[in-house]
Amino acid sequence: MNYESSEGEQLRNRFGCMRVLIAVKAGKLQDSILEILREEPAIETIICSQLTAPVNELPERFSVVITDTGHDNSQKKELFNVLRAGEPALQALAIGSVQNYDQLFDWLCTGAFAAMMENEIDSCLVPVLMQAQKSAPILSAIISRQLLLILGKRNAGFLSAADYGLTPREKNVLSAIVRGMTYKIIGSELNISPETVRGHVKNIYRKLTVNSQSQAVAKAIHLNLV
Repeated sequence: MNYESSEGEQLRNRFGCMRVLIAVKAGKLQDSILEILREEPAIETIICSQLTAPVNELPERFSVVITDTGHDNSQKKELFNVLRAGEPALQALAIGSVQNYDQLFDWLCTGAFAAMMENEIDSCLVPVLMQAQKSAPILSAIISRQLLLILGKRNAGFLSAADYGLTPREKNVLSAIVRGMTYKIIGSELNISPETVRGHVKNIYRKLTVNSQSQAVAKAIHLNLV
């Protein structure tokens, strides 16, 4: 990235620089990502088309991995887990298409903090990366709805929400999270404060044995809890 502009320098001094590893195969999607991020002075991009190289051959010191789905998906997830074991703060953003919902779902189960469709990157990519700096998991509304519709009903024989000890209110909160609602909107809909919502979410994480919103959504959908 070029940081010669005074605006770029100001942003770097104020917020620091986010280094993003783009593990997306060369082509239209990679070109689009680079074009979008090239305009962001506080983001430095590193290209590594395959997240399947030996760990010691990958660039060092990056905070977010952007990956596509499909080819070498299992190897990418395995290597991401290895990298995250050494750097727990490392985040992953998975980008897929209509044909790759299953792979996006797998990335969420792996612990990706966000997932989006290829046609959402123009409007969503930069805001989502900014959320990564705050360790704030996010799912696009499209992903939330489609995962619920396509994947949510395929496993009918799993434990129910009651089997996990979720209260009716916690189940309502979990359902709202799956639909992509914010804490503020959930609170307004359930007539409770955002802080109360946050408390319910904390209990949901504990009962489902997950550590992030994306993992909670993935588990809720996979186990048909909502």
